[in-house]
Amino acid sequence: MIPSPRSMQDFSPEWLNQVLSKHLPRGVTVSGVDVEPIGDNLGYLGILARLRPQFSGPHPANLPETFVAKLPATNEASLETGMALRAYEREALFYSNCANAVPCDPPRHYHSVCDVESRDFAILMEDLTDVRFVNQVDGTRPEDAMLFIDGLADLHGQFWDNDALHRLDWLPDISEFGVAYKPLLESGLPQYKANWIDRHAPEIAEVFDLANERYPEVVTRLSQLPCTLAHCDPRIENVAFEATGGRDRVRLYDWQLVSRGPAAYDVMYFMKQSLDLDVRREIQGDLFDRYLARLSTHGIAYSRHQLEQDIGMATCTIWSFLSMIGNFFFPTEINSKLAEVTLPRFDGMIHDFGGVEWLKSL
Repeated sequence: MIPSPRSMQDFSPEWLNQVLSKHLPRGVTVSGVDVEPIGDNLGYLGILARLRPQFSGPHPANLPETFVAKLPATNEASLETGMALRAYEREALFYSNCANAVPCDPPRHYHSVCDVESRDFAILMEDLTDVRFVNQVDGTRPEDAMLFIDGLADLHGQFWDNDALHRLDWLPDISEFGVAYKPLLESGLPQYKANWIDRHAPEIAEVFDLANERYPEVVTRLSQLPCTLAHCDPRIENVAFEATGGRDRVRLYDWQLVSRGPAAYDVMYFMKQSLDLDVRREIQGDLFDRYLARLSTHGIAYSRHQLEQDIGMATCTIWSFLSMIGNFFFPTEINSKLAEVTLPRFDGMIHDFGGVEWLKSL
């Protein structure tokens, strides 16, 4: 048995032969592999590489020209954050159990390694080519937001508090973040305060400590709402748009935080992370109506009032999310630009949905 890769250099022909063996025709082996890093490690909790294998015979017709491989972060702070959140375990289990059969068309899964004790994690998946990506700094166009909300509703509708959801016995509950976040909040909040707190409105900045104190109660209450399979990190940079049959197909990736959780959390997260404040306020009503109409095609009755109430509660998680990323979100040039664009979106969500009032009422 060839050990699981722990670095880019470990993606060898021998390892690929081992993990692709059931896909290879008799007598054909992987004879070489080119490894290309992707993204300059900007995923924070993981690193990516594009693998281009060469074969001893004709390229197998059932295999793509390239794959994407994913490993845990190499930065110690990011790695420990990912381990505390069970991010690598969550994603490996998702790809092993769900990826090839859920809406939002995740990348096709070929192989996963998941060994918590040894900290060996690796995922081999489809390389999304001929797709369109959106940078969250640029913001999401209304038409893309509407396409994405359709896909999100299909995902949520398939698993809405039903037998399909309950059969996913490996799926962590969103309430688990209440325990996982505790040490991350204690270590991350001082750094976040030192680097970014002055970018927030005073009434939002002053309740970070209260929000972190009440975070376990917040996620416990969220877990008591009607739940589904929630992506829990559905920002626009985790979405690809693939032109298919005259319209774009939504493909959602980066499933490191996947949980059993309320649909409203995903809707809130997408809006606060991906939509400029003026755009979000302009299209929000249409976005909600479209989401609810799409849910209804799955037999889900969910009122506009309840959605907005649940989003209000979900905004109470924003402070702890920011505290958590304080562990690795340092004021580099790239991060400073990201903060300049996204933090006003966060404050706007909290303001518009009464997040401070929700927090203080708990």
